[in-house]
Amino acid sequence: MEFSGEFKGPRAINTFDIYPLKYHKDPAAIKDKIVARGKRFAVLQGMQFKFHKGIAFQKDRKGRAVRINVNSRVMIDPATFRRMRPNYLFSSIQSPIDSRKEEDEDAEHEPEDSEQDSSCSEKESSSSDSESGDDSTHSPERGQRVEPIREPRGRTFSDDNLLLASPVVLGFSFADKLWLEFSVSGLQDIEYNEGAFESLMLPEKQKDIVQALVESHKFDAAKGIDDVIRGKGRGLISGLHGQPGCGKTLTAESISEMLKCPLYAVSAGELGTSAARLEVKLNRILDVAHSWGAVLLLDEADVFLEKREVRSNAEDLRVDLFLLTLLCQVHDIQRNALVSIFLRMLEYFQGILFLTTNRVDTFDEAFQSRIHLPLRYSELTPKAKKAVWKVFLEAVRKTDSAAAVAEFTDHDLDALSRRQLNGRQIKNAVRTAQALALREGTKLGLEHVKKVLDVNEEFSRDLKGGTGYTDAMRSYT
Repeated sequence: MEFSGEFKGPRAINTFDIYPLKYHKDPAAIKDKIVARGKRFAVLQGMQFKFHKGIAFQKDRKGRAVRINVNSRVMIDPATFRRMRPNYLFSSIQSPIDSRKEEDEDAEHEPEDSEQDSSCSEKESSSSDSESGDDSTHSPERGQRVEPIREPRGRTFSDDNLLLASPVVLGFSFADKLWLEFSVSGLQDIEYNEGAFESLMLPEKQKDIVQALVESHKFDAAKGIDDVIRGKGRGLISGLHGQPGCGKTLTAESISEMLKCPLYAVSAGELGTSAARLEVKLNRILDVAHSWGAVLLLDEADVFLEKREVRSNAEDLRVDLFLLTLLCQVHDIQRNALVSIFLRMLEYFQGILFLTTNRVDTFDEAFQSRIHLPLRYSELTPKAKKAVWKVFLEAVRKTDSAAAVAEFTDHDLDALSRRQLNGRQIKNAVRTAQALALREGTKLGLEHVKKVLDVNEEFSRDLKGGTGYTDAMRSYT
């Protein structure tokens, strides 16, 4: 073993960062630990939906590791990782034999999360968790699902093989929206909330329809009728519209829990506002979402669902109005391009997609025929709000302790349910009231909740032109 460092005088060999295993004080325990980790690595082959808790990392353009704390659900998928990031600098014990100085210099000028696949990805140094195969660097045809690579049954690895297994696996973090290297020891099975769908405050008729549609699409997709053009219109697109805090996002989350599949939540900001960027990003997202069998949620999708418009110039417009109209036309052309691209790409998506919006009145007519399941979310009734209060108070009892929450009578809950609150506001009120109770060292009770709600109502009155609003306006004069 070579050593390139310098030191003065004799030094114990086990004080170095790296030294032979036989000089460790307990080599058998170290070997058993690494073998156990290798067995976990062997189980994580192909695509695996897991929960990761701990430190993950990614390499920057110069090969330096950037550490990221990830406590969320992740998809382990080395093949798709290499396809989506073909220029990623994988760790290697020895430098590649072929010289790639010019390519490395070019890579420094490329974006870290490259949007383009490249044939050079086949030359990248491979990690020990590699899913080998020439096809892994090419995008599948739209609608073609990527199946996980399965090893032959009964294949076993010797302890010497397991000692060489990689301590990390490649995958994607849904919370951070990053392709990362995850520690094998930080991965664990997912605990699904199987009662999430039942907690939805939807009419039973709507819940039955939603459950039937998503389950049939997930488990009996082959029995569904096809379009005249093969592979077209085989997705399940649901439009969720209504006031904020009424359960639109929770619907997609609870369905992913019920189906035990990933939830890939995307905001309009991630897709961008230019037509070129939208097409690249959306194509990429639809690709991996279908490959993983994920439920795709596009939150606040108003910008992509708005009506396309064409403005006409009047001959008698003045110059300033003409320029204003011209700018409006340019804006309309850009927005029309976004809507057209969005429509075209959704036509061939074969997965489950939920679109949430608060402005259904601005929907483009073309979307109406493409939405298989439109759901309207009305303001929560007092009965529904009472149920929501019970759900979040019970959640505090489970996470903290039953003794940490005072008893809320039906009369107390009825009084709270008469307040003008949505589901999100109720959750925030319970969370803030819990913090107050913890600070005071007392049980969470009705007085804590009322104190929080009174402060929130003062803020609401100020927003509607109350005393605080008047005082704020005077400060500008």
